[in-house]
Amino acid sequence: MHDTSTPSLYQRWACRLIGFYPASWRERYADEMLQILEDSPPSLKTICDLSLNLFDAYTNQSLIQGRIPTMLQKLRANELALYTSAIFFFIAWLVEQAHANMIINHRGVLFPYDLSTILDPTSPILSRFIAASLYTLPILILLGGLPLLFAAGWRALKGKNLRALLLCLLALVSPILTVAIPVAFLFLLYRAGFKGSIPVLDSNWGILTDFAICIGLSVAFIVSTIKRMEPSRRITHYALYVALGLTVVMLSSFVTLLIAAVPTLVGISTAPGDEIAYTARHLLLLLVMVVTIGIAIKSLIHAFQARQSTQTAA
Repeated sequence: MHDTSTPSLYQRWACRLIGFYPASWRERYADEMLQILEDSPPSLKTICDLSLNLFDAYTNQSLIQGRIPTMLQKLRANELALYTSAIFFFIAWLVEQAHANMIINHRGVLFPYDLSTILDPTSPILSRFIAASLYTLPILILLGGLPLLFAAGWRALKGKNLRALLLCLLALVSPILTVAIPVAFLFLLYRAGFKGSIPVLDSNWGILTDFAICIGLSVAFIVSTIKRMEPSRRITHYALYVALGLTVVMLSSFVTLLIAAVPTLVGISTAPGDEIAYTARHLLLLLVMVVTIGIAIKSLIHAFQARQSTQTAA
């Protein structure tokens, strides 16, 4: 005999979860969702889906204006996803290129190349490409991402929204503090005489992990702050073209680094028992780069689709 108590239990859970969604979301979707739950009893999968989508509903609630999300907001949301993935790509790429440079040129620093390397005809072509990517990636991230933040701040200033303006200012300062704190820590270590700990390579994975987490929190705060404000049409379209160039540079940087880094993953002498962990750490960095490139390409496609929709609507 079939037990009917399980569907009713899931039904109660689902209704309670819907009650936790933002007011703007409930205004638009709650009636429809409750009707679906009555017509089709929810399962455990339904409960899991509602739970996972709860966080997304709060982080993207600014996309709902009244009852209709605008294509311009969707365009900006995809751009923010692309720039976020580019930041994490650059962190992984920066560490891996420093590792490859240490093996090839015996210089274990994060920025082994200066601008003269790009124009120096005597430098190896691979080094020139890596040097160009080393400076092009962060420049494009700033050129596309900062205007989106400045536009949100300008909207808050024009609307005399002091709370949103304060959040924009904090969002502008947060990545500076995120970078300054670990740099100051390493500087203090250097002054204290721990010079062997300064190269940010295999011996400092804990510091790198903490830094990546801090950057992630900072970026999440910036994205949520920008999404609170109405997008600027001109700035949003400008950021899309920068994002296109950024994606191309990410792809070329990855291919160039892959050529330089893969040979260093094998045949390198490491501490006994650390061979597997050594290779796994650097394969993890390559995996991070592959995933972030995939997110960037997907976000770029969705952004151009949203842009096409705005042009059609206009």
